[in-house]
Parts: sequence; C-alpha cells; structure tokens
Amino acid sequence: MKCIVNFLTSPKTWRIFGEFLLFIMLFMLVIGAWVYFGNWIQLNVDGVEGLKDAETRGLFGDQFGAINALFSGMAFSALICTLLLQRKELSEARSTADHQRFESTFFQLLRLHNENSEKVKIIQKTGIEAFEALNEKLKSRDIDFTGFCALQKLSRPQIRQIKDDKKVTQNDFPELEASDVANIDEALERGVGTLDNFLDEGLPMHEEKVRAAYKKVAEEYIDNFSHYFRNLYHTLKYINDSKLIDSKEKAGYAKFVRSQLSEAELVAIFYNSITKIELSGRNDMELGYPKMAALLHKFDILQNMSPRSIIHPLHLNIFKKNVEEISCK
Repeated sequence: MKCIVNFLTSPKTWRIFGEFLLFIMLFMLVIGAWVYFGNWIQLNVDGVEGLKDAETRGLFGDQFGAINALFSGMAFSALICTLLLQRKELSEARSTADHQRFESTFFQLLRLHNENSEKVKIIQKTGIEAFEALNEKLKSRDIDFTGFCALQKLSRPQIRQIKDDKKVTQNDFPELEASDVANIDEALERGVGTLDNFLDEGLPMHEEKVRAAYKKVAEEYIDNFSHYFRNLYHTLKYINDSKLIDSKEKAGYAKFVRSQLSEAELVAIFYNSITKIELSGRNDMELGYPKMAALLHKFDILQNMSPRSIIHPLHLNIFKKNVEEISCK
C-alpha cells in the first residue's frame, strides 16, 4: 500500500500523467478536426452547382491539401516533442546513474573512515580516546602549552593581573578549574615567560612553537594515525574532484564527513594541517599541510571545532594565514 501511495504522490508520476493527457488531447483534436472537415465538405459540396461530377470534385478537394500539410506538420511536431522528452528522460537517467556511482564510492570511503577511527591506537588507547591522547601528547611537548590551555579561559587584563601578582587562586578566578590553577602555578614557578608568550600576538613565534611541538609528536606517533589521515584526505579529495555532482552537492556530501568527526578528531586534524612540518629522514612524507588544509578550509570541516579545544586562540589565525597563502599560489 505504501508503494502505491509513493507512486501516486511522486512528481515524476504526475509529470508522466500530464504528458500522456496532453497527447490524448492532441490526438482527439486531430480526430475531431478530421471528422468536422469531412462532414463539412460532404454537407456543403453536394449542393454546389458545378461540383456534381467526380473530376470536378477532385479538383475542388485538392484545394484543401493545406489541411493535409497542417496535419503532417502536427505529426512532425509531435515527433520532435517525443524526441525531446526522450532526451530529457535519458539525461535524468544518466544523472541518476552518476549519483549512484558517486555515492557507492563515497559511502565506502566513509565506512573505511569510521573503521579507521575505531582502530586507531596509541598507548593502550583506541578510537576517540586515542585522539584525545594524541592531543594531550601535543600539549606536553612544549613547556608553555599546558599553561596556555588554562590561560585562554581568562581575559587579557586578568592574565596581566596574574602576571603582576605572580599568583593565582580559584577564588579570584572562578572560571578556572583546579587543574587550570595548578598548570598556571607550575608556569609561574618558572617565572612569567609563559604568560608573556601567551600575550604575545606575533604569529611567527606561535607558529614555530606549534611546528616544533607537533614535529616531536609526529615523529613518535604519526604512523599510528597516518592511515586515518590519508583516508580522510582522499575522501574529501574525491568529493572535490568528482565530475558526477555539482558544487552544491559537494558541499552537502562534505557535511556528511564533518558530521562523523568528534571534537578530539577535529583538533587532531587541525594540528596535523596547521603548518608545514618536515620529519627527520622522511622528507617525502607530507602531513596535512598544504593539501589537506586547503580541503578543510574549502568545505569548512573545522566549523564545529570549539575554539577552547585548541591550545592558543592565535593558532586559528595561523591556520587561516597559511590557507590564504595556499590559495594565492
């Protein structure tokens, strides 16, 4: 019953019905015209003087040859309409086949992506926990990064106050958790360098710190994640390069990919693509920059990543700057 309802309510069904109805109306119009003119000639010619013999009637009838030409023209027009409709149907069928071909490959890649994300393993952590562990490893590879994560919860005037007082308490800054206070205290034990670096708005310094820290992490753990990153890159590249779908549809399929990514994955993907990183002895190995970064930007894959999840707010500016440089090349 549901199939019947779907068939009857389908726009395609009503379009075909409309075309069939138009054909019936044209057919009836032609038949009606043929019957009408036949009767008209029969009724009006018999009483006309000089049209009694067959030869004269034949000559008179030849004058109506234009009607035959009219009907022939109508038949030819109907043939043209039929050919155009067939062409349209073939085009729609080809488009449907193209979409099916694209989706078959796309969803296979998406399935592989989900399988890879579940199989990723690092220090006895798997799946999402593995990405969280990777992000924590990155924070530990720079002396300032754990302090940065805590400081970004505060305003710049608050950070300057802590710098002047050289102390921080949770009572004074309720937005901080106990772990944040501990991280800032640890930084203050070394002086105010971490706070100065956080307040520094120079992108080169922050980019170099990220590059150095991620290089250390990548040299140790990138092989655990390389298959995951490669598959994600080729999934986005397949969407971007496909000739089977238009640009609007590409954006829609990219949203499918984006919806599969957890917060921890987004952060890991972000830092893997933020800047050019060369690993010792593996010069031919390309991480996420520049190709992956360009696709992340084009399809806005990082849209749902929380700014608080990254180590320093300026890291987003570094990513945007580098992507703009890619676009200009």
